[in-house]
Amino acid sequence: MTEPQFQWRADPEPESAAQHAERRWGRQSWTGTTHSGTELASDILRALTATGVLLSAAVHFQLWATGFRLLDVIGPAFLVNAIGGIVIAVLLLAWRSWVSPLLAVGFGVLTLGAFLWSTMPGGLFHVHERWASVPVWLAFASEVVAILGGIAVLAVELPART
Repeated sequence: MTEPQFQWRADPEPESAAQHAERRWGRQSWTGTTHSGTELASDILRALTATGVLLSAAVHFQLWATGFRLLDVIGPAFLVNAIGGIVIAVLLLAWRSWVSPLLAVGFGVLTLGAFLWSTMPGGLFHVHERWASVPVWLAFASEVVAILGGIAVLAVELPART
């Protein structure tokens, strides 16, 4: 019997710490692909929009958990808002489609619209809100971010598809 023939290969050139950091944390997305200008801007805008949607969902869940769940229509609506916000945020980050930023815009417009309606004299389902608490202002700011962020994502991504 003959012995197997082995060819020893020289170890590859070790990478520097800077090369390792660039490869590991550099311009690569969480999917492992590198992004250029438009894609990088889209990723940042999607992350900001998802953050706005998630903050609104968190505020609505917190309000639901601390008493709004006892209200007939508004209670279930707040819970649906919280769950829907989580789903939309995940879609924004995981699904590169025009649908997810459009959902974020719709989420922000409808949620903000419902709040504005509740501040009117007739209220929304007999619930009257005021611009007087931290959750109100957090939800307002996050819904504006969801609306503007979703529009910005659409503006950046849709021209790139044509």
